[in-house]
Amino acid sequence: MAAAPSGAPRLPRRVLVLGSSVSTGEGATEQGRGWAALLQAELRKAPWGFEHWSRGKGGTHVEYWQDEGALLAERVADFAVVILSLSLGNEGLARQESAADIERVARRYADGLRRIARRLRQAMHPQARLVLGGPYPHGDYKAGHLRAIQEVRQELLTWPEVDHVIDFLKPCVHDGRGHWHRGAWRDPGHPNDAGHRQMFQCVELHGLLGPFSEGGDGILEPLLGSGEARGGATLDKAAGGWGPSTDPRRPRGAPKVDAHAVP
Repeated sequence: MAAAPSGAPRLPRRVLVLGSSVSTGEGATEQGRGWAALLQAELRKAPWGFEHWSRGKGGTHVEYWQDEGALLAERVADFAVVILSLSLGNEGLARQESAADIERVARRYADGLRRIARRLRQAMHPQARLVLGGPYPHGDYKAGHLRAIQEVRQELLTWPEVDHVIDFLKPCVHDGRGHWHRGAWRDPGHPNDAGHRQMFQCVELHGLLGPFSEGGDGILEPLLGSGEARGGATLDKAAGGWGPSTDPRRPRGAPKVDAHAVP
């Protein structure tokens, strides 16, 4: 990744997470224990110093996120990394029994996700990174569903507009049969605290950040003296997301300061 031209604005050290309920921490005992919140805590530390914004919405699927009013509610060009994580469970995959129906749902998901990825790439800063969260377990998946989510995972890896795919089918979170590990789920579609920790273990920070993990000199805004992001994260119930509490240059649609800070 080449450095930005001399005098060009540098990318803010911001990460945006879009997705369905698991990306917001659903299933954990509190939102701050979700996998994306754990990622937030890690990315705020030196040497990363990234702010983290979450705009997930529970129950959503690829059709919802193909609406530009939802997808581009934030000005995605103001983020160095955009992560999109959607569930095949929300597409109704677990309810399908025949091979044909499983394939139909998986194809609809992959095609919709590809359209979303392409639109995000068009709207993002050309040097920003687009990251997809891959398919993850579900308590009701059977052998046919497992084959489908594995095939979708492999397909995501071939998309040129995507810089990195988080593999949520690693053994640390997946029992090898399409399910969460025993004791790691609240209900079939949602991990509990342990399951969210296991999902976070799947995140490879150097893969997610790419060249930014080496400092992003000439591309990213320089770190503050502390080496940490400017503000902590807050929960905005109306917006259904998280955002930094102290940034006077909030992107469009970002929440105002909320007195109730997330742990």
